[in-house]
Amino acid sequence: MTPETQGVLVHTLFEALAYAVGLGLFRHLRRRHGHVTDHPDGGWVLVGAVFGAFVGSKVLDLAQYASWVAAHHTDPAVLLGGKTIVGGLLGGWVGVEVAKRAIGLRDSTGDLLVLPIVVGLAIGRFGCLLSGPGDHTGGVLTDVAWALDQGDGPRHPTPLYEVLFLGVFGALLHRVRLARSGDRFLVFMAGYLAFRVVVDFWKAPFGADPLLPVPDLLPIGLTAIQTVALAGACYAALRLVRRHV
Repeated sequence: MTPETQGVLVHTLFEALAYAVGLGLFRHLRRRHGHVTDHPDGGWVLVGAVFGAFVGSKVLDLAQYASWVAAHHTDPAVLLGGKTIVGGLLGGWVGVEVAKRAIGLRDSTGDLLVLPIVVGLAIGRFGCLLSGPGDHTGGVLTDVAWALDQGDGPRHPTPLYEVLFLGVFGALLHRVRLARSGDRFLVFMAGYLAFRVVVDFWKAPFGADPLLPVPDLLPIGLTAIQTVALAGACYAALRLVRRHV
């Protein structure tokens, strides 16, 4: 088995584990606390979340590498492969809001999802770390003491940064008491998306390898993922503030 094949297998296993643990945790919390999906039409909320997450993760990934996609649009693997967490989270959020409006639900749906999302993301990013350089989620070359060399030079271990951030941020969110239902989800979205704007500056563009895509930079100096994450963080923070003024 080649290192690339082994990396793909590790990534796939951890991604499946992330989904399974996240879903199991959500079902456990729903049995304990109840959820809007217990509503007779609540299943549509889950449909909206899944469909929105799928579309958002794909569209934003294609936008991240727009030039690369345009140059290789005849290759099905370019169009079908790849997805992004930021697009999945925001697309799922939009899908849920559309579904709730369609069935006339006004209750908040996000708070119970925060812990499953945090745990699932942490497991998935740990899988990215163990997948090796072929996963292309490592950081830029660096000489910091905690740099990780997986055969392609010492790099910022950006997946590990995310695991550590999720652990600390998730623990705080789980313990703190917030005033209103829905606040926990908004705080999570604002915090995580803001973190992604920052940590993505340390992610490698892998421009030295012509076989790998390079993210396009927008005129403001950010990638598409950073730009959308910044907009999402500002929107979540604004909604949170407006709920309490």
